[in-house]
Amino acid sequence: MSIPPFFYKFSAGLLAIVLVVGALSVGALTLIFSLHPKSAAMAQASVIFPSTLTLDPNALLAKAAILYDPTDGRVLFAKDANESLPMASLTKMMTAQVILQNVSPNTQVQVTAADLAPGGDWNGGLAVGDTVSIGNLLTVGLIASSNDAITAAVTSVGPDYLTKMNALAQTLGLSKMYFNNATGLDIDQETSGAYGSAYDVARLAANFYHNYPQYFELTQQADVSAAGQTTKHAATAAPL
Repeated sequence: MSIPPFFYKFSAGLLAIVLVVGALSVGALTLIFSLHPKSAAMAQASVIFPSTLTLDPNALLAKAAILYDPTDGRVLFAKDANESLPMASLTKMMTAQVILQNVSPNTQVQVTAADLAPGGDWNGGLAVGDTVSIGNLLTVGLIASSNDAITAAVTSVGPDYLTKMNALAQTLGLSKMYFNNATGLDIDQETSGAYGSAYDVARLAANFYHNYPQYFELTQQADVSAAGQTTKHAATAAPL
């Protein structure tokens, strides 16, 4: 594997952010892309990419991979980047966007038995009857990859949340992306909770960062402690 060096030109206060999202499970996606801060008032970076980029696709363990620059939409490297594959918990980026488009983070929701998986998951101590804000549920959901927290949060959107998720995918031009549930959890051995290509997920992540950087950046945290109205929820980060 040979990668010519990247050169970064910095002036005072300039910042470059490079994010790597690792493979999650069989058929999951590996993405590498550069992101720049949303606001002009925030730090910005001038990045000089190499004119050529050589990677041996056979040296990558991931089934699909992409090196994507969202500042101009360039794809610097791709391996089966348009193949539709199970998205696993990367699904939560779309779920969070749809929730934030439709509901205030300050909205309080009550956790129900239907929100909690049998035996629990990365729920951080969520219990039936807890009243928790959407913002705190998303915090637990994105940092700890909690299916329970995401399920509780998305019910606030209404029963048509899947319609909204699939509609947003189409609006963004994510042609290989489709959602069967809000978490990405496999429905059975044959059907995944969501599907998408590496190229689709790279653009989804860039869009999520552009619109909701404070929530996107939660995925970098190692742990979470979110205070609910009735209890305090703590969880260790799981791979998103």
